[in-house]
Amino acid sequence: MKQNGDRRLELLSALERLRAEMGYSPSYHELKQALGWSSTDVVWRWAWRLFVEGCVAIDYGRARTARLTEKGRRTLLAGQKPAAGGQG
Repeated sequence: MKQNGDRRLELLSALERLRAEMGYSPSYHELKQALGWSSTDVVWRWAWRLFVEGCVAIDYGRARTARLTEKGRRTLLAGQKPAAGGQG
């Protein structure tokens, strides 16, 4: 079973990567496919968590507007750094 932090980082990374590749935000279905997750509901729940935490911004009433905030970018970068004491 994956840890919550892993899921958060996976979603932040996929959202940023797919936005860069496509030029606009991916749908929940596209995120589900890219991540290999079980359902779009799982993606939506994690996206909502990230929104509440301030890591993702969403424009209400408009499709495909999810994007990383500055806090989301910092969270993603912090999660991708090698652990202290690791090989360098």
